[in-house]
Amino acid sequence: MGMETGRRRKEVGETVRCSCCGRTRSWTELGMFTTDLSSEFDLAEGAVTQTVVYCRDDSDCRGTAQTLRLIQSASVPAPGDLGQAPYYGAD
Repeated sequence: MGMETGRRRKEVGETVRCSCCGRTRSWTELGMFTTDLSSEFDLAEGAVTQTVVYCRDDSDCRGTAQTLRLIQSASVPAPGDLGQAPYYGAD
């Protein structure tokens, strides 16, 4: 389902907020958990992924990172049915 990655994308001195607890930490204190959500949207594998940044030293953050959904599933109108979607022509 998901995978932990150790890739560092920012400089060591930069900080970012944990997606789980909101604490601001340096990149060296954070981990990333990436999940492919493509199947939830009936799309090809790898089309929709989310990456959750979590505190490496906090087991609660690590557990939350594996289940947190930043991108919520949504129903997608059938092809050719866009005129019936609620966001088109809604009053």
